[in-house]
Amino acid sequence: MRLCFFYFIFLSAVTMADPFYAKDTSQEQPQIAKDQDELTACTPIDKVNEINLATDFDKLQLIGIIQIDDKIRAIFLDDKKQLIDLYPNDYLSHSFIQIKEIDFKSVRYIHWQKTENCQSPKLFTLKF
Repeated sequence: MRLCFFYFIFLSAVTMADPFYAKDTSQEQPQIAKDQDELTACTPIDKVNEINLATDFDKLQLIGIIQIDDKIRAIFLDDKKQLIDLYPNDYLSHSFIQIKEIDFKSVRYIHWQKTENCQSPKLFTLKF
């Protein structure tokens, strides 16, 4: 009886500790990072005011353009209902966006991540 008891304890401990035990396979898929940092090779050529804004530029909504004296700025509203004002030559480091020009009808910007030629980047237009 004693021999059978030790045999049972030894056998059950080995099967539970076996890493290839078939009944203990996990059904989880391997986790792969979906949002990998996509770095750009191009950086702003001109002197810029770097802004660390956590909200993506695509989630900002242009709600107004204001000119006070000679300074013009674009007013954006984010998803948290916060107002964000951006000036020409502001660089959003999180989204790789540089605000290039602001007039009363539109905001022109450079998306450095989508730029193929660093010397002559393409201007995107966000109309008001």
